[in-house]
Amino acid sequence: MQETRIGNMRHDMEKFYLMNIDVDQPRRRKLNNKSIKMNVDIYTLMNARDTSKTMKIGVFDTGEVTCNCMDYKFRCNKNNVLCKHCCYILLIGLKIPQANIEGRFVTNTVYQEKKHILTDKFNKKDEEPEKQPTEQTELIDDDCQICLMELDSKEDLHVCWCCKKRFHKGCIQVWVDKSAYGNCPNCRSEIILENKTDSSDTLDISEKIKKLKKVIDK
Repeated sequence: MQETRIGNMRHDMEKFYLMNIDVDQPRRRKLNNKSIKMNVDIYTLMNARDTSKTMKIGVFDTGEVTCNCMDYKFRCNKNNVLCKHCCYILLIGLKIPQANIEGRFVTNTVYQEKKHILTDKFNKKDEEPEKQPTEQTELIDDDCQICLMELDSKEDLHVCWCCKKRFHKGCIQVWVDKSAYGNCPNCRSEIILENKTDSSDTLDISEKIKKLKKVIDK
């Protein structure tokens, strides 16, 4: 049943946005009929088709993976399988091999190794943004940091003026509108969208960079 669910998820490729990660959150969890204090990492996903819907996926110290969606509450617990949201985080976001997922549990040692790649990249929110644009060429990354899916040069992409990181245009628009941060997920600089109508935002990107450099030099 788990293999079927994972297969369906890969086939449908329904998109979600990773909006937040909270690591090592203290929780009490029943284990062998005892209430035990343990930590959980919480991943907040937003449905791309309906951005009013958000899901919280938790990964506990024991390797147990949970979700607050109705499917998990009524079917996954009973049948010892994961919902599509849990699969999305584990397989698409963290890139954990399917062999390391059994029932509602993930191999904890593998998870701990993989999670830092994603959390370290995401949790730049407390860092200072770049003070000036870099001179490097566009960052050709395999994945969009927002939906966690692969980028394709044929797709409509947004390129950060500062770090040159690429994102799906639809993803960066949702990030600006819905996330708690609003700045570039990669370098934390201001996001400049091409569809803004303000006269100051309709300038060519190169002109904006030149103006920013002049301000910094002063």
